[in-house]
Order: sequence, then C-alpha cells, then structure tokens
Amino acid sequence: GAGKSVFTRRLQAFLSDPNLADWKRFFAEKPPFVVRWERGRDKPWPEDFQSHLERQLADEISSVAQSSNQPLSVEKLVNWAIMHNRVVLILDALDQAGSRESIKTLTQFLSTDSGRRCCVVITGREYAVDDQQFGLLADFPVARIERFTPEQQYEYLRKPPALVPEVKVESTDSEQDRRWKIQRSLSVLFPGYHAFQELLSFPVVLRLVR
Repeated sequence: GAGKSVFTRRLQAFLSDPNLADWKRFFAEKPPFVVRWERGRDKPWPEDFQSHLERQLADEISSVAQSSNQPLSVEKLVNWAIMHNRVVLILDALDQAGSRESIKTLTQFLSTDSGRRCCVVITGREYAVDDQQFGLLADFPVARIERFTPEQQYEYLRKPPALVPEVKVESTDSEQDRRWKIQRSLSVLFPGYHAFQELLSFPVVLRLVR
C-alpha cells in the first residue's frame, strides 16, 4: 500500500535504462545486471538462490552473447558479472517471505561470496523489517517510504481533474490556518475526513479514489 512494489519496478527500470546517466556514478560507469524477484502468496522466492540467480542472469545475458561478433560463454559471463559486483538483486515483499526457513535460505545466500558481491535491495512492511533488524538485515542501511501528509493528499487530489476545491491561502494565514483550510477542502470529498486521514496516507488508497 505504501508503494514498495512500485518503487522496486521503477528502480529496476531506472538501473536497466542505458539512456539514464545518473546510475553510472553508482557502478563506476558500468551498467549493472538487474534481477527482481517479487514474493507473493503464489510466487515464492526460490529455494536455491544461487542457482536461480545464475539461471535468470543467463537468460538475460544470452541475447548479448549471441549478438556479439565473437562467441561468448554465457556461463563465464554470468560468473564474471557476479564476481565483478555488477549484479543488483531486488527482493520484494520480505513480509510475505513465509516460513523462517525462507529467511534462513536467503540469509545463507547473502553470506556466500556471490551474495556478498551482489548489490541487494529488500523491501518489506515495517513490522517485517523490524523483526529482522538484528538478523537478516543487521548490516543493511534502512530507508522508509513515508506516508502522504494531508498537504500531499491535497496536492494529489488537486491534479486535473481536481476532486477537491482549491485552497485560498492569505498572506496573513498562519501554518495552522493553512492546514485547517486544506483539511476542510479534503472534507468536501471525504466527509468526516479525520476518520479517513490515516487510510488516505497510503498512495494506493489515493490511487483508488481516482
């Protein structure tokens, strides 16, 4: 609901686009190979991370090897990509990882030489991240997708076609006055806005409103 899966898809697209120059500063100006796995009820993470990663990389690299003027070994290219820290592994939905055995399998992979050489991004709901802060994620820097404030909700709902009335802010208005006017505007679409404020802080809910 907070946009974790959307973030991982956009990150994958960003890192995979050769026309976007910004990613170069993160990988010594060499394009990475991006692999994204989304965990869901009917889409478990692989039991053998190493083999699954190598197979998926082989599928992506084989087209490059075939288009080359010189015959290239896909297996060697896969090993080269991993050993040269050129692989980004995006794992979506830690909170849906299922059993502790799945977490154990992932932890074991990340402790291998191949796992340590991958740039790994893991998403999850707050409780799942907190549960693993001294385990799987002990060495991971953590970032949070903040919820939408009433001001951000208002800005989103004002985009054409506007669903809430425009707020007229006077030069003499205090910050509290401005917040009150915004909440009053939102209450036109959501009577009893305060009862829905927390729910509307999730981007996916606002998207459903539109």
